[in-house]
Amino acid sequence: MITLFPLISLQLRMEKLVIKSRSSNAKVMGSIISIVGAFVLTFYNGPSIWNSSLLDQPNDFLKSVDSSWAIAGILLIVDYFLVSLWYILQVHILKEFPDEVTLVLLYSTTAIIISIVVALLSVPNASDWKIGLNLSLISILSSGIFGKFIGNIVSAWSIHLKGAVYVTSFKPLQIVISVALGVIFLGDSLYVGSIIGATIISIGLYGVLWGKATEEIEEDIGSLESPSTENAHAPLLQNYRT
Repeated sequence: MITLFPLISLQLRMEKLVIKSRSSNAKVMGSIISIVGAFVLTFYNGPSIWNSSLLDQPNDFLKSVDSSWAIAGILLIVDYFLVSLWYILQVHILKEFPDEVTLVLLYSTTAIIISIVVALLSVPNASDWKIGLNLSLISILSSGIFGKFIGNIVSAWSIHLKGAVYVTSFKPLQIVISVALGVIFLGDSLYVGSIIGATIISIGLYGVLWGKATEEIEEDIGSLESPSTENAHAPLLQNYRT
């Protein structure tokens, strides 16, 4: 997503890219560094720092000949493209309708209706829909409430305050947080590659945020130094005969 969103925002002229500007270079380099860090954290393990008590599962999914991996990758690309468009759309909606809770409520209601239709068409057997009072029900409720509803409200609120660039810049941190929570709660092993990838992502995130903050400061200084548009377009006083 951090790759698709800047490209789309540049095409729609939501973000400025000045080659000789330090802030623009910082945003570009920060985005590239974050992408590199995400790849390092995902595909490179290295020596183990903390061994898990559980059985380690080898990361050999790239050797799989199952076509579902390719289909899943294509669907993820489409998903990130649509999510990037949704973030851009939220920027324009919140300018005219600054109510994050109502926006997320309408979005969630629409998503629930579409999901129900797709699920009923995919799994028509009613017996497969039975859910007991167990861990599955708790996982579904917690994912819907905290993972989607509250998470979307926080994202919309952040977009309304600071723009979509800030929200998408923090997306690579999801990988870092998931790795940390996996080590703490699931007993996953911690590798050197995870530490290196997390460090690279943090450096890239700092670069993007520094570039965006510097750009806002430059715009504020430029607006103060430029002449007032109200005075510039004021008509000249004319003499009228009494």
